[in-house]
Amino acid sequence: MTTPPRIIPILETLAATIEVMPWGVSAIHSCGCVLLWDSRDDADAAIMAAIASDNGGLIVDEATITLPDGRSILGTVLTIDDDLEDFAADIRTAYLCATGPDPGTLENPF
Repeated sequence: MTTPPRIIPILETLAATIEVMPWGVSAIHSCGCVLLWDSRDDADAAIMAAIASDNGGLIVDEATITLPDGRSILGTVLTIDDDLEDFAADIRTAYLCATGPDPGTLENPF
C-alpha cells in the first residue's frame, strides 16, 4: 500500500452526496485501500472496526467531520493484502447486514 489518502478532504467531498447515498464503500486503487463511510445518525466506529477485522482488514485512518447543518460523517480507511474490489464488496455486504434493517422487524441489529 502507498500512503493512505487524507481522509478529511474525502469526507468533505462526500458530504455533497449524503442525501442520495448516506453511506458507502469505495476501493481506492491508487492508494491500495478501501474507504468505508457513513453519515447516518447511528454510524459507529466500533461497528466499522469489527467488520474490518472480521474481513481481515486493518484500519489505517479514521475521522469524523461535522457538517454546517450539524450532521456528521464518519469514515474509515482500511487496507488488506488481497484484491481490493473483493475486499470492498465483502465490507459493503457485511456493513449492510450489520447496519441495515432486519427484514423481519425493520429494526437495526445493533
